[in-house]
Amino acid sequence: MSLARQREMEQRILTEREVNLAAILFVEPTGVLDVVASAVGRTTTLQVLNLAYNRMDNDGAETIAEALRRNATLRKLCIHSNAIGSRGAESLAQVLKNNHTLIEVRLSDNAIGASGVETIAAALQNNTTLQRLDLERNGIGVRGAEKLATMLMHNTALRTLFLSKNKIGNDGVAKIAIALHLNNAMQTLILDDNEIDDNGARAIAVMLTHNTGLIELDLCHNKIGRVGAELIAESLRYDNRTMHKMFVHDNPFPMDLGDKMWRLGRINAESVDCTQKEVARKKRAEFGPTLNQIYSFIRSRPYLYQLSE
Repeated sequence: MSLARQREMEQRILTEREVNLAAILFVEPTGVLDVVASAVGRTTTLQVLNLAYNRMDNDGAETIAEALRRNATLRKLCIHSNAIGSRGAESLAQVLKNNHTLIEVRLSDNAIGASGVETIAAALQNNTTLQRLDLERNGIGVRGAEKLATMLMHNTALRTLFLSKNKIGNDGVAKIAIALHLNNAMQTLILDDNEIDDNGARAIAVMLTHNTGLIELDLCHNKIGRVGAELIAESLRYDNRTMHKMFVHDNPFPMDLGDKMWRLGRINAESVDCTQKEVARKKRAEFGPTLNQIYSFIRSRPYLYQLSE
């Protein structure tokens, strides 16, 4: 990296409120993280930093974590798709344990695994500021879900949790569901593509009869059949009055149950997309794409990716 380019990057981080450095290592392959870390540790203005797609691995994560210990302004951090592994997750967990400014952290697709999530969950038990956490595609499994469930029994700040494609299965979702019997702070839970079938749906249905905080739930691309769908539909009919959006398409239950869940949701909420795949297409034609579809489109294109407002 040239001296002029180094000074330019430092100036951006030291003076701007939002800096997008996604995939910067593909353009400037050497010396970038050290420059970024140095500036992040000194800035008094930066609030949003995007370091996605940078192949920083665990050593890079440690470098950034060290800088974050000296930073008191950053509110949103994105480092997804960086292969930081469990060791990198541990470094970031140490930051989250004592950080009082970050409200959003995106760590999806980082091969964190159950051990990495365990350290993050432990750090968040007493964290009072983080509101959004993205752990999609990290292979956390049942063990990781169990650790997150324990965290949710103590944490009352987290509002949104992304857990897509983590193979948590029925046992994992049951642990989280039990935690949400008591935790009414969580508002959005994304569990799509997690190998959840009717047994997991049963745990979710029971949770919905107790929980009064959850307003959006994504169960797409799972294995929920007629029995599980009926149980969830009944919980919407009689017990739950707070759910506003439920995404359930690409599950193997019959179409008539998709319609039933949609109708029940419309009765109990202001804006519900509780549908099967065919109904989802119908609604898209009528109302345009859902926010989830727009979000997925943006996430799939690095040059469009931005942290949420």
